[in-house]
Amino acid sequence: MLGSVNQYGPRARAILIVLLDKYADFGPGQLSISEALQVPPISEQGNVMEIAELFGGAPRMKQAVERLQALLYQG
Repeated sequence: MLGSVNQYGPRARAILIVLLDKYADFGPGQLSISEALQVPPISEQGNVMEIAELFGGAPRMKQAVERLQALLYQG
């Protein structure tokens, strides 16, 4: 997974790591982008558009989270 995460800048990686931590603590519902972006500590990184720009735009942010999910569920 690290290879995949390392393609993003430090702030984007931090967001993915927080999502992963939330997933570990509370389950798969925590990987919902729309909800996760609106609560701390992720919301402290900016509004939804600002956070998406850390990934190169909303489609790339969605792709990053989907890749994270795929890696988690890989058998």
